Amino acid sequence: MEPSIFNSASGRYFSDVAWGAAFPLIFDYSWRTYGDQGILRDNYPGVMAYVEHLLEYTNASTGILNVSFPGTATGDWCAAHNYMEQCAHVSNALNSYYLALSLDAVTRAAAALGDSASKSKYGKLAQQLRSSYAAAFFNESTATFSDPRYPNSTSHGRPNARVPLQTSQAIGLRLGVLTDPA
Repeated sequence: MEPSIFNSASGRYFSDVAWGAAFPLIFDYSWRTYGDQGILRDNYPGVMAYVEHLLEYTNASTGILNVSFPGTATGDWCAAHNYMEQCAHVSNALNSYYLALSLDAVTRAAAALGDSASKSKYGKLAQQLRSSYAAAFFNESTATFSDPRYPNSTSHGRPNARVPLQTSQAIGLRLGVLTDPA
């Protein structure tokens, strides 16, 4: 299994991060479910290459993944007609979520394989990303996660809004980035 990160015509191609992240996630789920160290050994170099590819597009100080290629647009909550024009958008929140999960997978694999340098490196990057995630995507005044890159869209009656979509709430909570104010 390989994510589509390379294209022979252009030399470099970036597909949807969620689909590409299937590679490290299935790798992680498979070896943890079956305990097969062969899965780790055989796929670790490819998973590492994919994560390193994603890291090329992160903000160095925050770890937030910042991609804006057409293949990374999401909007599965949209009606099929006029999909790209009306509501599909690139979500740094969603893309960063999948980067965090991919970093977690690599960190666990590195630990299982005894690669302490990679375990430390990717573990720190995952923590950095989680630390920055709430600052980037949590709106204190509404107590919701939202995606600031949602397009100006009159079709939803929310021009220039930071829309708190269900997906934004779920992934923000799943990452565990909020702390108890008490």
